[in-house]
Amino acid sequence: MKEGQPIKEIESDGVVFRFRYARWSDAPAYVDMCNILHREQVMAYHAATDFSLGIERLSRFLLGLETGKLAHVAIETEGRIVGEGAIQTGTAPMTGTLGIKIIGACRRRGLGEQMMSILEEEARKLGLQRIFLVVWGLNEAAYRLYLKVGYREVGRITKWFEKEDEAGNVVLSDRVDMIKEIVGA
Repeated sequence: MKEGQPIKEIESDGVVFRFRYARWSDAPAYVDMCNILHREQVMAYHAATDFSLGIERLSRFLLGLETGKLAHVAIETEGRIVGEGAIQTGTAPMTGTLGIKIIGACRRRGLGEQMMSILEEEARKLGLQRIFLVVWGLNEAAYRLYLKVGYREVGRITKWFEKEDEAGNVVLSDRVDMIKEIVGA
C-alpha cells in the first residue's frame, strides 16, 4: 500500500513542501484545499466541496492507488494540503490522463514542475507511454509550464468554457488538449 508514502521534499523560499501519496487522514485538509481552489476560480472545481464530496473524490484516488490504476500525489506544507496531482490510466492504449492543481499562495515556486516530473515517473510505473492533459487557455502559466516540460498542443476548441472575472464580466476560455510521449516507458 502506497497510502501516505513520501515521494520527495523540496524547500522554496524557506518553506518545506512534501510530495507524497494521498491518505485517508487527508480528508479535512483536502476539502479545505478544494474550497480554496474553488474560491480562486480555478477551473477544476466549479462548486464548493463539502466533506461528503471531498471523501468521494479522495476515495476514488485511494482506490485507484490501491488497484494500480492511478497515482495521486498531495503537496503538503505545515499540515495543509496545498496542491495535488494525478495520473490515471486512460481509455486509449498506454495513454494516461494527468491533472494538477496548486493553491494560489503556493504557485510560482517550482511545485508544478516538480509535480509534473513526479507524475511522469508514476506514469512509467503504470506502464504508460503517453500522457494527455487539458488546460484552459486562460491559464497561461500552466500552458507555458506544460510546453516547458515537453508537452505539445494537439487540439484546441475555442470559447469552450465561460466564467466570470472579478468585475463580473463573462470571459470565455479555449480548451487546449496537450500530449507528451514518455521517454523510457
